[in-house]
Amino acid sequence: MSFGLILKQARTHKKLTQIRLSELLSVSPQTISGWERNVYFPEQDKLLRLAKILDLSLGILTENSPERRIERNTISYTKTRRSIILCIRIQKLLRSAISLVIKPKRKSNDIIN
Repeated sequence: MSFGLILKQARTHKKLTQIRLSELLSVSPQTISGWERNVYFPEQDKLLRLAKILDLSLGILTENSPERRIERNTISYTKTRRSIILCIRIQKLLRSAISLVIKPKRKSNDIIN
């Protein structure tokens, strides 16, 4: 579930309008609308106040925040990169092993001294 959807559901559950929530946070109603549409993400101080006003933990409120998505993508990228490096190393080892086992065939024209 996106941050905006969590915010909207929590706001409506508390029977708060975007206008009233914006007054409590000292921001414009357009800002609240942008947060709910996932166009913007609140700054830390606003996020803390939102959590308090809506009686939500920061963990629930920010589970799908841009920062969390970047963190998850970075972890995924790192794991993928490690897997690729491991595959390349295995490939090099296999090539070396194969070259030791398989000797090139000599042509009949080659003279052995």
